[in-house]
Amino acid sequence: MSETINKLLQAKTRLSLREPFFSSILFRFPMEATDTVPYAAVTPRGRILYNPETIERLSVEEVVFLLCHEVLHIAFSHSLRRGERDHFLFNIASDAVINETLIELEIGKFIDSGVRLRGAQSRTAEDIYDEIYEKIPAAKLLCDIIYSGDQSAGELKNDPLAEARKIFGESVEDAELRDIENCVKMAVAEAITKQKMMQTRMGSAMGHLITLLEEYVLVEKLPWYELLGRFMTKFVSQNETWRRPNKRFSDVYLPSVNKEAQMGSLVIGIDTSGSISDEMLAAFGKHLFDVIEECKPEEIFVLWCDYKIQKIEQHQWEDVPFKLSAPGRGGTDMCEITDWVNKNASEADACVIFTDGYTPYPQKNEETVPTLWVITSKDAAIPEHINRVHFEMD
Repeated sequence: MSETINKLLQAKTRLSLREPFFSSILFRFPMEATDTVPYAAVTPRGRILYNPETIERLSVEEVVFLLCHEVLHIAFSHSLRRGERDHFLFNIASDAVINETLIELEIGKFIDSGVRLRGAQSRTAEDIYDEIYEKIPAAKLLCDIIYSGDQSAGELKNDPLAEARKIFGESVEDAELRDIENCVKMAVAEAITKQKMMQTRMGSAMGHLITLLEEYVLVEKLPWYELLGRFMTKFVSQNETWRRPNKRFSDVYLPSVNKEAQMGSLVIGIDTSGSISDEMLAAFGKHLFDVIEECKPEEIFVLWCDYKIQKIEQHQWEDVPFKLSAPGRGGTDMCEITDWVNKNASEADACVIFTDGYTPYPQKNEETVPTLWVITSKDAAIPEHINRVHFEMD
């Protein structure tokens, strides 16, 4: 077992250092050791099962491949997409897509018993299934997908996951299905953002994978304000902070103890150009104030900016809802927000910039504070390294 843990740790470490997309998703979903699967498998709820004895026999690079294989089953929601299709054949089709994708990306070492199908990385599992239906002897397949409602699937002939299906194949009710889908979408969206921000392995193969995921997984995106909320709640601290001295002590730097968790400083930059209507500003403010009340920032700076910063306001979270009224209405250069933050609030927890998107952007690594851009236009040219969500009216 110690050798298994060691190999898993080495594989995870390599992914953390080299593959931000895969490591981001891998660390969001639980893993469980079990001898009921031949190699590894995923459940409808995203649990990754692995066989410790098999892990010990594999090389570290093969374990990397295996973990990324299961990650892509989660990312593509294969456990939830089978419908009425044959268990084994849909597994073949799903494995073909994943294996060719990982081989093209040169991630880990392909495990010889896996499925190969030239060109599958550019297709969907459903498309491949239609092609291979009734043409491949399913009994020879080594499956790794457990579908919803599979607890009776052990009756299938030569099923290598029979025992695992009885244990982990519980049905996913419609009410829970939506939550699982949203959890996967959020994990994929964050992984894509992390990959783009780190600018790691952004060649044509990774770009193609991200495009596929954006088209087939993120078609129904989470609302912008949910993404805003998840961005900000990451910075909520637990009960004490070293950000500022306790005022009772003038010569000793001690943490301030809070009765409840809250975030530190928040900077809000707002584009005051004419394309941001009062209706848009009101809709943005409505959801922003909800998130502020949840996160309770220690201090809030609101910067109103067109071609330069026209006004700076300072608020406490208890002030919400405060009035949002745009001065200026001139040209647009939101880099002024970034410059101000770097010079005056470099220790802030987060910055949120609301803009139409038609503005110069800071260069990569110029943002010293984690920043989320909320952009109203879908046609604006936005650099890949900019962390953004697209604003839509309710």
